[in-house]
Amino acid sequence: MDESKQKMVQSIVTYGHQQNIQIIAEGVETLEEMKTLVELDVDLLQGYLLGKPQKSPARISDDVLSQLLSLKSDKK
Repeated sequence: MDESKQKMVQSIVTYGHQQNIQIIAEGVETLEEMKTLVELDVDLLQGYLLGKPQKSPARISDDVLSQLLSLKSDKK
């Protein structure tokens, strides 16, 4: 994600959190995007990386889930 987009997302996250609003990032397609969004403190993620659209919720692949959990634990 380029620097301009990161600044925009950070502004939205900061404002949303000040208003007690959870922020959902849509369109997450790469591990790098997921990593950046976790670092920017986005609350929820959605996109093809996590699961393609289906009638019932998709299962996140073990590899992606493992990386997401690792990113979240690194933030603490």
